[in-house]
Parts: sequence; structure tokens; C-alpha cells
Amino acid sequence: MIRYHLMLALWFFACIGVALSSPVVDSPDVPLRGDESLPIINSGIGFNGGAALTGTLIGDTLIVGTTGWDMQHNGNVGRQISHFLDDDGWHISVAWMKLEGVHADNPRHVVQTMIHGSDQGYTYDPDPPDIVHNGYRSGFATVAVNPNDGSPFLAFHHKMLQSDRFDSYAYHPSAFIPGVWIPHLTPRIFTEEHVWPKTTMGADGFLHVANHHTNASLISPSHLSYMRWYMDEALGLIPAMPHGNPDIVSFALANVSADIVTNRDGSKVALAACVDRNYTLDEKFMSGQGRWNNDIYVWESNNSGGGFSDSPMDITSFFGPVFDAPDTNFANQDVRRAYTDCSLFYDDENQLHAAFTAHDFDFIRAKVYYESSVFHWMKHNGEDIWTLIHHQPYNGLPESWGRTVDRPSLYFDDNTGILWCVMEVVDAGPEGTDMSVSSGCANTNIFISASPPGEYNGLLWTKAVNITNSKYTQPGGALPGDSRSETDVSIALNNDGDYLHLLYMLDLDGGCAVQFEGTMTDNPMVYHRVLKSTLLQEFANTGEWVASDSLHFNGWGCWEDPGEWLWDEYGGFYTTSRDSASALSLEMEPTANSVDENGGLISAMVTVNNQTLIDYPGLDVWTMITFPSGEQYGPLLTLTVDLWRRTTIPNVPVNQIVPHDAPSGTYQYSMYAGYYPNDIISDSFTFPKYPGGEEIDTFNPEDWPTWMWPIVQDPQDEPEEFLFPDTYKLSQAHPNPFNPTTTLVLSLPSTVDVSVVVYDITGRQVVVLAEGHMQTGHHDLVFDGSSYSSGVYFVHAVVDGELTEYRKLVLIK
Repeated sequence: MIRYHLMLALWFFACIGVALSSPVVDSPDVPLRGDESLPIINSGIGFNGGAALTGTLIGDTLIVGTTGWDMQHNGNVGRQISHFLDDDGWHISVAWMKLEGVHADNPRHVVQTMIHGSDQGYTYDPDPPDIVHNGYRSGFATVAVNPNDGSPFLAFHHKMLQSDRFDSYAYHPSAFIPGVWIPHLTPRIFTEEHVWPKTTMGADGFLHVANHHTNASLISPSHLSYMRWYMDEALGLIPAMPHGNPDIVSFALANVSADIVTNRDGSKVALAACVDRNYTLDEKFMSGQGRWNNDIYVWESNNSGGGFSDSPMDITSFFGPVFDAPDTNFANQDVRRAYTDCSLFYDDENQLHAAFTAHDFDFIRAKVYYESSVFHWMKHNGEDIWTLIHHQPYNGLPESWGRTVDRPSLYFDDNTGILWCVMEVVDAGPEGTDMSVSSGCANTNIFISASPPGEYNGLLWTKAVNITNSKYTQPGGALPGDSRSETDVSIALNNDGDYLHLLYMLDLDGGCAVQFEGTMTDNPMVYHRVLKSTLLQEFANTGEWVASDSLHFNGWGCWEDPGEWLWDEYGGFYTTSRDSASALSLEMEPTANSVDENGGLISAMVTVNNQTLIDYPGLDVWTMITFPSGEQYGPLLTLTVDLWRRTTIPNVPVNQIVPHDAPSGTYQYSMYAGYYPNDIISDSFTFPKYPGGEEIDTFNPEDWPTWMWPIVQDPQDEPEEFLFPDTYKLSQAHPNPFNPTTTLVLSLPSTVDVSVVVYDITGRQVVVLAEGHMQTGHHDLVFDGSSYSSGVYFVHAVVDGELTEYRKLVLIK
């Protein structure tokens, strides 16, 4: 495989200020290095001769082209990159909006190229990239790929002349003429424009396109429309009935936020967008401007896009203001709203996942804020659950259509079960220098977080890793050309194999010059791939889950981790069980569970397990008996133990005498642990006492002795056969492993000569536990390892020539 050896530059940006009439500069040559002929962006060289840039790139990068238009999408990016693996190697298809030169009135095209790679190297196809359409104004491209053969499909809007209106098109390459792309116009609904399309394709051959229908202004909403095509081998793309003509899905779209996705086989399609609460709830904010006060709605189809649900899911469900509340803060209710993006993905079990930006918001005071968070949504056990992926405090002004963290892009890996989220984060650095002088905007970096496979998928999220980490460090900020602001990131829908595959624009003057922020520069479009294993190691180095933060003011739908977001104690990224119910338990396994008319003994083996991070010192343990009549008596046994965190007390016998005159019938024997009389954990089993003999329906606790060994030994409660064993025996050590002491019990049916010695693993004698004449009974032998090092030890017992046994001990400090 080509060894992509790349170090991404360290850079940054700015946002606000200079009109298009301000000077336009050409960017300096971006420094490139070659490794086996593969260009990389150098991360360690300062521009303009200075060491102004610092940081370390994670992964490999390749410049695939440039553009003078310094925003690829106003809001949600969608997918501008696809990845496909076959027997010939890997294939990357990318498309982007390219302004020819650095003047906003120049022609703007959508260009496309593919990168084909194998062990022998890589090639561009074509090189230079194709101009897919030669109209006056093309842009805002997204890419879909046929998962069966890797062929790309593009969706974007354009117009032929400056005076024309925009239309949305789907394009596919000609099967007969290389370099020629075949356009397919999405018919207009009414007389309105189609703009900002998003596209995806499933294995069933349907191409799905979501369009924003008419212009999204701050006052009036746009419409969300849907169009479905089918790829015919002979005819190319044809409208797929019954939805071959575009349908209006929503009349209340707030801004440029739509996303669309299918599951792997294409049978399920999901469509999402920000929807204006002014139109859905009559909740007018700032004179009805719909850009700020939004929910996210999701429409689903279970028949390959042949029809969408009439009732969409509101996956944010924000609580609106209470105007007559006496307290302003309470009157606001929720202080977040969805802002202009959403990313969808189906996992391998067809569970739908969504990630979206939620910015801080104050309805009562009519304020919106740049500070924001990225949240994850899914249905968990039938309920809406929201978990925080990343929160970014304000430290520098974002560019237009931006927030402190935004543009999430999801990918679920069928092979590993890992859910990935890529996003861009605004941060001017600790000294506030990583920003554009001309625009005043802070530069952005690309961050990646992940959620582990299994039962916590979508619930636990790692602390995000900065994979570009480009920082401008000179006082005063970066001049045009010196910023390194990675923006408008998207991740491929398919990342099978070892890498994640990303595309983003590297803005050389942070901010959005086409929105009158800063200076236009010719900006690299960067293909960036990252080893998944490297990211997992970065997560392990940090060792941190993102703690919960509620999307809603009352905590509704906020998932709380029973493991308290601790990392190492639960197995790191591939976390083990965090269920507090199973982590703290008491289990009784009966070994004798019936008695005849003469009474007798019932017994069980008890295991107590505490895999929580909570200590229970002085824990009460007690047993109770429930008679056939239903009356409960006791406690029969009472004792106190210390149950420490991450500790298991295994296989402790409990024995219970049942008197001969107890009533016949079915009994229940129960054990409890807690702080008497309130139990925390318990278990029980039933046993029969068979009829016959004298029965007295009364209860005397002194007739029902109970004992446990070796947790407790009380001679007053022990029957004769326990006090006087009938065989020589050396018990296993308990606890084992241990620190610093452990106990063995030597049982002697008669008075004999005894030798019990502890040896280390080399055979050297460590200590004598018993020596000489010992009386009949049970003797505790305690080994104190306080003065010895961790390791394996052996106990050798010799008893009057009739018993010779070894026991293995493990001392762990």
C-alpha cells in the first residue's frame, strides 16, 4: 500500500469584516512534500519565512484541487466524498465547487476527480479534474456512490446565465464517452427554484435527492422536496415511479440544513431538516426570522423512498417559552435550538442515528449565541435519547453560518460496530492568535469522536481528537494567505477497511469572503485519510468519555452512564458491562434443599459480587425463613462484613437447621445484604419439608441455628458435626488473590502433629503457619503478606503422615 506520509499544516482563519471590494490576494504556494511521489501538506513550516504555525497532523493528506469560493456549503455539508474497495484497490471520488480565480463574479463550476490507489501507487482520473457543467453558476455539490460497483453520482444546482434561475440536477458519467457527464433536471414545483441538493444511493439502484425548494431567507421558509431516480443500465437515470416527480415534504424548512441517507440495501430512506417553529408551533422569534428557532424533523420511508411517513419525528422536541412565568430563566424553558445542520446514518441493525448542532438560545431576551454543542439522537428502548458528543466554549468568532462546533458528519462501521462523528471546531487558541486579521474570525480544526460497539453504541462518546491541529501563534493573528482554517468537512458513507476518508476545504484566510468576511484566496481542497487504529490509540491516551449534558432544561431524555463515565475501570474503549444492577449482586446456589419428617439441614453456596466503584463498609447480612403459611420469621443469621469495590466473595457455604417439629410444606429461605432492615441485594430459594412426625406451628429462633463459613464462625450456633470434623482437610485460601492477608482453615478430626509452611516460587521457605501438636477442630491459619513482594506462593501442609496438600496463593499489591 502506498505509505501516505503526510503532515497537515498548522494554520488558522477569521470571520467578518471586509467587503468584496477589499483587495483580493492570490494565496502563496502551499508547501508540498513528496513521499513515494505522494504530495503532502507540510505541518511544520511557517509561512512568510516565520515559524508562525504549530501543531501535529493525524493521518495523511492530499491536495486534490483548489477553489476561490471559500465556502462549500452554507449549512449542512452532506457528502462530498465517496470511497469504494474492490479487487483492484481503493477508489475515492470527490466533487467540489470551484471558483475560477479569486473574484466572486468569475464563473463557478462543479469539478470532479477520482483517486485510484493500490500497492503500486495511485493515480488521478481525470487530472486535471473534470468540469462537470460549464454554466455560469454551479455549486454546492454532493456525491453519492453505487455501493455495488463504486460508480459516482453528483447532485448540485446551477444556472446557465446570470439572469437565469437556479435548477437542481443529478449527474452520472457516460458509459460510452469518457469525461462526459449526463445531466438530469429535477422538475420544478410551481415556479420556484431548486437549490442546495443532497443525495445518496442504496444497493437497490435508487438515487435519492433532497432539494431546498425556493430561496431560504431569514423571513420566509423554503420547502423541502424529494426526487427519486432509478439507474437503468441502458437508459441511465430515469425517474422512478411513483415518486419520479418531486414531492413537497415540508413547507416550513428554516435554512440550508437537509440531509438524506439510506440503509445498506436501500430499503429504508431517512430525510431530515431544520424546521421553523414559527410555522409549526406559531412560536414567533425576532419578528419571525426562521434561521434561529428550529426543531429537526425526520421523515422515514420503509419502501426505498416510494412514500414517506405522514407524521415526521421531531428529534429535538424543544420546550418553548412560558410567557407568564414569574422567573425569566424558567420562562425560557429550553435554552438551545437546532442550527442549520443535521447528519443521518443507519447502522447494521437499521437503527437510525442523527447528529446535529444545538446553539445557545434565549427566547425571552431575543438573543442567539455562537456557543454550541453537537448532540447525538437515537431511539433507545423505544424512547428518545440525546447524548452529548462535543461542547465548544466561545473562543473566537465563527464565520457566517457557523457556530463554535458544527457540521457533524456520521459514519457507522458495519465491520467493527463503531459509530464515528467528524465535526469542525472553532478555537482561536490560548492566546487568541489563531484568527484572521482581515475578517476577525477564528480558524477551525477538524475533530473526530467515536462511540463504542455494543450496548453503549450511541450512548458513550470519546473525547474528540483534533486531527488537523493547525495553530497560528504569532501575536495579532494571520494575514491573508497565512490562515489554515479547515472547514466544510464531510466523511464518506463507506469507510470499509483500515481508514476513515474525509474531504474539506483549507481556507487560507479564515472567514467567509463571499459573505463579506475577509479576503478571497485560492484555497486547497484536501483529501484526508486517518487510520482507525491511530484514532483508537488517541482515544486511549486521553482515556475520557464525554460526560452527560442535557439537551433539555429538565433533563428529559438525558442518558446517565451507570459507570459514571469512567474509562479504565470498565475496559477502555471496548467497555465492559456498566449495569449497576448486575455489577452488585448476591446469589445463592442450593446444595441441599429438602428435609424429611425428622428435620435436617439445608445449605447453599453464596457468592457476593461488587463490581461497582462503591465501597460498602459494615454491610449487614441476614437470613429469613418464610413458613408455608406465608409468615416470615427472623432474622436467623446476622453478621457484618466489609464489601469493597471491585471485589467478589465467591462460594461461601451457608447452612441452616430445620427442626423436626417445624410444619410440613414449602418454605422459602432468603438472604439479604444491606443496612438492616433495608436491603440492597438479596436472593432466595424454596425447599420442602415432608409431612410426618410431631409438628408444632410455633417458631423459636433458637431452634433454627444458621452458620456461614469462613465468613463467620460462632461456636454457640454451630452444630456438633461442624465443631468436630470427621476428615483431615486444608481449605482453599480466602481471599485469593489477596492483599495483604489471607486465611486457610485446617480441619482436624483428632489431636495430631501438624506442619504448615509457606514457600515462594523458588522453593525458599517464607514462614511457618503451624508447627507441632494441634487439637481437634477447625483452625484458622492466617498468612500476612505485608512484608513480602507481589507474586505466587505455595502452602504445604503435612498432618500426622495422613495428609499432605499444597495450596497456591497469589499476592497482589
